[in-house]
Amino acid sequence: LLKDENQRKWFLEKGIYAPTTKLRALSSLLEDVGVRDVRIWTSEALDLHSYQYNGPDPEGVWGGLANEEEAKDSIMRLLKKLKEYVNEFFGELLDDELKRALEAI
Repeated sequence: LLKDENQRKWFLEKGIYAPTTKLRALSSLLEDVGVRDVRIWTSEALDLHSYQYNGPDPEGVWGGLANEEEAKDSIMRLLKKLKEYVNEFFGELLDDELKRALEAI
């Protein structure tokens, strides 16, 4: 994974344009380059994506979110983590308006 400089360059320039089916693999690559816990949060986001398209899974048949409350909780946790990631990786690039928007989350 990311064995040479060409792979690193591709990842940084184009890797974010990945289909949903490749996001778990992409999140593993991100962890390999030092982004902590991104695979767990990617799985959480994909659960929400599935909830959006398939609705709740109250019986736990496919292991999805059971109800709207679980979905809301997942959204709040993802937003909190997103805020942490943005501050950590892009905080110095944010202008005052973007900083205020991030604080509003």
